Amino acid sequence: PQFEQASLVIHRQWYTWRWPWPGLAGLLLSPSRGLLVFSPIVLVVLAARAAPRDRSILRWSAGAAAAQFLLYASYSVWWGGHTYGPRYLLDLLPALLPAAAIGTARLATARLPARMLAALALAWSIATGATGAFCYPHDQWNTDPVSVDRAHERLWEVRDSQILRCWARGGSPQNFALFEREAWRR
Repeated sequence: PQFEQASLVIHRQWYTWRWPWPGLAGLLLSPSRGLLVFSPIVLVVLAARAAPRDRSILRWSAGAAAAQFLLYASYSVWWGGHTYGPRYLLDLLPALLPAAAIGTARLATARLPARMLAALALAWSIATGATGAFCYPHDQWNTDPVSVDRAHERLWEVRDSQILRCWARGGSPQNFALFEREAWRR
């Protein structure tokens, strides 16, 4: 209880759980936390059309992902504190794999415009993932000019989104330490 109360104070929230609509929108569309902003390739799950023998696994895995998504959306700190991108929704990806596999196979034989959209979504998803791997936390977006835990409106700022800030600030030196010769000798 004390940890939960401290978290509410830090994040300027009155309740741990709330109506999920703001969290649903934020988890999907926030310029600095939205899954569809950081990884639009997840939309391949919408292309999944399973044969009758495979529908059960799709229903169960989609149901599990939806339940978990609603739980995270109902959490008052849906943005996940100081992080890069949609931290909480990474947990949904294993449940979405069956639909993603079927959707990807279906898109592979789709018309050219659909394949091009999927390729663009994949390229953008890789670019934003690489940005997080090589630039975060050098961007200092979570704390500059004020903590995102205290100024929640920053989660919706388009002109100073976390992705753009990472690109502007460049690589984070500690993220490249593994590429140094000394790291491999140790």
